[in-house]
Amino acid sequence: MNTPCEEGCRPGPASTVTAILDHRQVAEATFRVRLACPEIAAKAVPGQFVMAKLFGRDDPLLARPLAVYDTFSEGSRDPAGFDLVYTVHGRFTRALSREPAGTQLAVWGPRAMAFRRRRWTTLCSLPVALARQPSSPWGRSDWELLATAPIPNETSREQSG
Repeated sequence: MNTPCEEGCRPGPASTVTAILDHRQVAEATFRVRLACPEIAAKAVPGQFVMAKLFGRDDPLLARPLAVYDTFSEGSRDPAGFDLVYTVHGRFTRALSREPAGTQLAVWGPRAMAFRRRRWTTLCSLPVALARQPSSPWGRSDWELLATAPIPNETSREQSG
């Protein structure tokens, strides 16, 4: 059960101490932590992060930012919690990677500006846009930019590096 954060983290409406529900390795030196925290999950959007600290410990002393990877729900439309994905790089992530499910984390957030949506987001829509060119929302200048954009290759990477 989540409890309001009393020590070890910044107080506020989106601060809590919660137990790790699931903690698993998803790739080499990369882990996913699942936390039940509807207060933060309801506000989190792509591009944001939470501050996290192992509750009740002072090594490392400061909380670390971890990116919100995804939210999840359990039978309702409202998010029940969120997932954090991190790569082991320093003292905090090394300590966190050894912690089992049930370990208490102090978390607060979400922090940072969310990603802005763009008019077009993936190249997967390009063939569809080409097929419907007359009714495309893109202007002529966008087509010109797309057609004249340089395509990176191995030689240009070697020259720039």
